[in-house]
Amino acid sequence: MLISKCGGEPDYVKRALEGSADNIPAANVPRIFRLAMELDPLSLVHGFQISLKGELTFVGLRSPRALTACIVGLNTQPVGVPGVRIDPIGTGDAGQAIFRKERIVAQTIQANFAIDAGLLSGLTVGNEPPTGETKEQANQRIAQRDHRRHLLLALALWKVAKLLKDLSEGHRLRTECDLVLESAKYKTKWDEENPREFPFEQIVAEGGRQDGTHQPAEGSLRALIVKAALPQDRHPLTLEFGG
Repeated sequence: MLISKCGGEPDYVKRALEGSADNIPAANVPRIFRLAMELDPLSLVHGFQISLKGELTFVGLRSPRALTACIVGLNTQPVGVPGVRIDPIGTGDAGQAIFRKERIVAQTIQANFAIDAGLLSGLTVGNEPPTGETKEQANQRIAQRDHRRHLLLALALWKVAKLLKDLSEGHRLRTECDLVLESAKYKTKWDEENPREFPFEQIVAEGGRQDGTHQPAEGSLRALIVKAALPQDRHPLTLEFGG
């Protein structure tokens, strides 16, 4: 994904890391996360790997998934579903026939999402300290790095909340699979015994919240995007904000 964002030029990545296809200084490898943050922040949420044969083969140019998800069916069993085939225009293909098809149904369908907050909060996404950096400049650089880490966490939460919002209104994943959300709960590693209601509607609504001056409201996802100080021609979202 990062290569496509760079216009198909692996040399752009090699120049940024000051290396060649298979010889990159180990100290420069963390720069790939900063590069990913500026070119495609969502690649840090969903994970990426850069590997082009003969162009870029260094094994360290990757990042694991920070957001994972799956939908599972519990207590499944086969069920026969009857049907009828009608030929109203007289094509003669099948005439009229009664048939039976088998489907697997589940007593409970459960969606599970996991966000690796530790991974996102430890990524090297801030700028490198320049020579002769002052204390004030260092504080600004660290603050920008923290804003970018907070943005990644907010993006992961917002994407989960947006899907749950769609499910709460009814969502078709595939043919004959119409789902409607009944409840959503979350738990943390530190409090696994007490799951709480996940406020997905509030997260989606506040993601694009603006104040009275039509500026991003403090704490909203839009405000975090501004504070992350991404390049002007980059934006971490292609999805529209939901209300």
